Amino acid sequence: DGAARCLDRARPRGATVTDGEWATPGSTAPQPAAAQVAVSVSSAGPTPTSGDGPPPRPLPMRPQSTLEVLDSGFAIIRARPGLVLGLAAVFMVPLSLVSAWVRRDETGRDGSELFDDPQLFAIVSPGDGPAAFLVSVLGRSLAQTVVAFAIGRLVAAWYADREADLTEILGWVLRRLPVIATAWLLAHLLQAAGLVVFVVGALIVAMFTVVVAPVLAVEQVGPIAALRRSFRLVSGRFVPVAVFFVGSGVLAEFLGVILGLLPTLLGYLLTIGGGWLLVAVGNVIAGIVSTSFLAAATVALYLDLRVRREGIDLQLLIPD
Repeated sequence: DGAARCLDRARPRGATVTDGEWATPGSTAPQPAAAQVAVSVSSAGPTPTSGDGPPPRPLPMRPQSTLEVLDSGFAIIRARPGLVLGLAAVFMVPLSLVSAWVRRDETGRDGSELFDDPQLFAIVSPGDGPAAFLVSVLGRSLAQTVVAFAIGRLVAAWYADREADLTEILGWVLRRLPVIATAWLLAHLLQAAGLVVFVVGALIVAMFTVVVAPVLAVEQVGPIAALRRSFRLVSGRFVPVAVFFVGSGVLAEFLGVILGLLPTLLGYLLTIGGGWLLVAVGNVIAGIVSTSFLAAATVALYLDLRVRREGIDLQLLIPD
C-alpha cells in the first residue's frame, strides 16, 4: 500500500515520452524521430476515444493472460478498423492476384478461364508446385511479418500520443523493408535448421522468433539484434507463448473459415455468371482479417512480454 501511494504521488498528469523510450534498455541503436508528447496511460484497460479525440490506447498496460493478449489483438483492430484492415489489404490483395496468376495454366494456355474458377483467387496449397509454394507459404509468411511490423509502428505512434495515416506507415515499411525481409529470412533459415535436426525444432524456433517484427518496428534494431531480442523476451515465458502461438493460429484459421463461408456458399449456389466473384471476395476478406488479427495479436504479445520483463508500463507512467 505504501508503494502504491508513493507511485500515485510520483505519477504525473502527463508523462513525457518519445518513441525512443520503447527501445531496449541501454541500447545505443538509433531511435525513430518523434516529437516529445504528453501521454497519460491507464493500466485499467482501453481508453475510449472519438474520431476527433486523441489517439487510441487499446491495450491495458499491465500483465495479461493469454486470452487477454488474444483479445487485445481484436482491440487494436477495433480501435482503427479501416486503417488496420487497409494495411493488411495492401499486401494480401496483390498476393491473392499473384496466386491466381500462378495457377493460370490450370485453366488454359491463355488464362482466359481464370475468372471462371473462383478457387483460383484463394491462396494456393503447397502441393501445387514450386511457384505455388513460394506464393502460398513463403509469400503469405512474409506478408504476415510486414503487416506485424506496420501495426507495431502504428501502436507505438499511438502510445507516443500521435496518429499515423496509411501513407506514413507504408513509408516506414518501405524504408525498413530490406531489414524486415532479412530478419524474416534468417528466422526461417533457423526454422529450417530446426526442422532438419528435429521436426518439433522448427516450431520451437518459430515460437522464440514470434515477436521479431514488433521488435523491428518499435526498437529500430537490425535483423540479428531483433532475433536475439525476441529470444530473450520469450525465454522464461515459453509455455504461455506456446499457448498463444497455437491459440492465435487456430483462431485466425477459424476467422478465415467463418468469414469466407457465406460468400463461398452463395457463389456456388448461383447458377448464372458472377458466382465466382463472391467466392473471390470471401477469400480475400478472410485473408485480410486473419492476417490483421495475427499481426495485431503478435504486437500485443510483444508489449505484454515487455511489461512483464522490463516494466514498460512504469516507464510510461513515471518521468525520468
